[in-house]
Formats: sequence, structure tokens, C-alpha cells
Amino acid sequence: MGAIKQKDINLLAALEKIEAKEAKAKRASPVPAAVLAAVVCGLGVFWFYQGAEVSGLKVEQARAEAFLAENEGQVQATNQALSDAENMRAQAEAMKTITSAVESYPDLSSDQLRRVFEVASGRATLENISYDRSTGELSFGARTSTASGVSLFVAQLRQTGMFAEVTYDGYSGGGDAGYSANVRCVLSAPGGDA
Repeated sequence: MGAIKQKDINLLAALEKIEAKEAKAKRASPVPAAVLAAVVCGLGVFWFYQGAEVSGLKVEQARAEAFLAENEGQVQATNQALSDAENMRAQAEAMKTITSAVESYPDLSSDQLRRVFEVASGRATLENISYDRSTGELSFGARTSTASGVSLFVAQLRQTGMFAEVTYDGYSGGGDAGYSANVRCVLSAPGGDA
């Protein structure tokens, strides 16, 4: 085997040499200027676009405010028209409901009116006959020769089964003119008796 050469290494001197090279490298090339310039430019571009975006939003907001100011009357008129349309829709729905309810009231047929006259025949004279289809109410004045004749006539009307309700306001009069009362009869629902 050959002889091994031996070299004396001064570790302290080698360490000092390495430290000197690192110090020189740090002093000689801090952050490269190109990298620093790129970072500064990047931040500048970012801030520019942020500012442009905010500026653009401010411009759009100003345009919208100007439009509203110029057209405030039209905006108010449009809002009023929308409100009126909604009110009209609600009224139309209410009218449909009322119409439906009125159409459900029974019609007074000639047979029913004839039946009322049959009950009155020989007992009462009927006057001022009227019928309100919206309520199904037949009303008239009834004149009888006796006070009890009014209440008997009303009882017989109730017994016909044509009416959901029969009422009268008592009677008045007497003597040769007889006794009179205002009678109110509400027809029963169609297809059924009271």
C-alpha cells in the first residue's frame, strides 16, 4: 500500500475563509435589483387595478344616481302604477268572491211566489212585494183582518219549508183597516229545505 499523504488543515483558517466568502456574497448581491423591481411593479399594477375597479364602481354609482334623479317622476309613476294594479287585482278577486256568493243565492221562482199567495189566500193581503237576489230575501207587507191573523200567516209561511228564515216586525193598525206587518222571508239554499 502506498503511503498516505497527510495534510495539515487549519480548521480555524478554513472557517474564517468560508465566513469571509459569505459576507462578501451578502454585500455584493443583496436581493437582485431585477427581483425587487418585479415585486414593486407587481404591487403597483395590483394597486392600480384595485383603484381602477373602485373608481369604475364610483362612476357607475354616480350614473345610476343621476339617472334616478333625472327620472324620479317616472320611477314614482311606475311605482304608483304597480300599486294601483295590485289594488285592482285585489278588487277583482273580491268581486269574483262576491259574484260567486250572489250566484249561489236562490232565485225566486214563480212556483214559490204562487205558493206564498196560496198561503195568504183568504188570510192576508200582500202589498209592496220585493225580492233581493243578493240576499235571497223576499219582503212584503201583509194585511189581515185580525191581530192573530198576522202571526198565523207567518207560521204557515214557515211550514212551507221554502224559507230558511221568516220574520215580521209585529203588527200595527186595527179597526176597519185591519192589522198590518212587514214580513221578511229568506229563501232556503237551492236544492234543500229550511
